[in-house]
Formats: sequence, C-alpha cells, structure tokens
Amino acid sequence: MPRINSKISSIETEIQVDRAPAIVCQGLVSQAKIGDRPILDGIDCQIDSGEFVAILGLNGAGKSSVLRSIAGLLPLRS
Repeated sequence: MPRINSKISSIETEIQVDRAPAIVCQGLVSQAKIGDRPILDGIDCQIDSGEFVAILGLNGAGKSSVLRSIAGLLPLRS
C-alpha cells in the first residue's frame, strides 16, 4: 500500500487592536481582615479584552477574594 506524506504548515499572524483593558485593578485592598491584616493588600492587575487568565495559588491565598472584589461582592478600602 503506498504511503501518503502530508505536511501541515502553520501561518502565524499577529493582530494588534487598540482597546481599553477590560479589567484594571490598582492597589486593591480589602476591608475584610484576618486578625489585623487585610485579606487583599496591594493587588495590581490588568486584563485585556479577549484575554484568558488563570488565577493560581495555595489554599487561602486570596484567589476567590480577588474574584469577589472584581465582581463588587467584597468591600474594598479606598
């Protein structure tokens, strides 16, 4: 039986679109505390529109608290 070789070539394209970031957090500090330490203290992040982001960390590191604060469910200190 004859063997058929196929080549798959990849074409890389880069599209740059000027958009405002979808989410911007600067110096995020929560009012909620553990003892006298805020749960979140000085968190900075920027997530652009269409970007996929993973939040990784140990148990109790504040992953859910960051998401709650972005959603407006965790009171923040100004």
